[in-house]
Amino acid sequence: TWEGALATSRAALGDAGFAAVWTAGASLDPFVAATEALALVVAEPPLADPVEPPVPVPPPPASREPVAIVRAMPRPPRPRLSRRERQIMQLVIDGQADRVIAESLFIGQRTVAWHLTNVFNKLGVNTRTAAAVAVIRDGLLAAS
Repeated sequence: TWEGALATSRAALGDAGFAAVWTAGASLDPFVAATEALALVVAEPPLADPVEPPVPVPPPPASREPVAIVRAMPRPPRPRLSRRERQIMQLVIDGQADRVIAESLFIGQRTVAWHLTNVFNKLGVNTRTAAAVAVIRDGLLAAS
């Protein structure tokens, strides 16, 4: 149950730790929270052989369903990525480093970094992972 998950979290963190984490989470914009959660899922590969099974965390009550909250929020217009930005983001999503991207596209590493900075600014993100999540989520790899 939702209450059981809260009790487990409170027991693991202690009352003060739980209160601090709860307050920090409650102050997040739901769209930002969902984007950060997706980024964590993308960034964390599953363990090959976990020592102990993960503790299942039940979904919150339907009225606070994060996906529903995010879907109901008004979205800003989708940014348009240039052809080169889309090429670079596809390689980022494929897990390539800037050096490999530069070699693949016959451009300099600083040019790759410049294009990534432009993509970050267009998407309002600060990391490659968050950019990859936003590009996939918003379907920005298709030709504009």
